[in-house]
Amino acid sequence: MRLPAPLPTARLVGTGRAVLGGAFLAAPVAAVTALGVDVATAKRVVFLSRMMAGRDLVIGLGTLTSRRPAGWLLAGAAADAVDAVALARARRERRAGGPVAAALVPGAAALAGLGAGAALAALRRR
Repeated sequence: MRLPAPLPTARLVGTGRAVLGGAFLAAPVAAVTALGVDVATAKRVVFLSRMMAGRDLVIGLGTLTSRRPAGWLLAGAAADAVDAVALARARRERRAGGPVAAALVPGAAALAGLGAGAALAALRRR
C-alpha cells in the first residue's frame, strides 16, 4: 500500500478544514441546516456548531503552518472519524438528513483515512 505524500496532503486537508471551520463559524445556522436539521433546532445548537468550527479552524491552521504536521494530521483524522460516526448515527436516528449529510459520512471517513495515512508517512520519514 502506498501512503499519501505528507506535505501536499497536509496542505490540502489543512486548507479544507480551515475553510470548513470558517464557514461554520461565519454561518452556523446555515451550516447546520445544510445537514438536514430544521432551522429551530439549528438555532438552539448554534453553540455546538461554533465549537466544531473552532476545532476545525485550529486543526486546519495548525496543519497548514506546522513544519511537522503528523500530530495535526492525526488530530484531524481522529476528529473526522468521530464526525463520520456521529453523523451516521444522526442520520440513522433521523436527526440529520439530505444529500449533504449523506455525502459527509463517507467523506469524513475517507478524510480520516487520508489524514492518518499522511501522518504515518510523515512519521516514517523522520
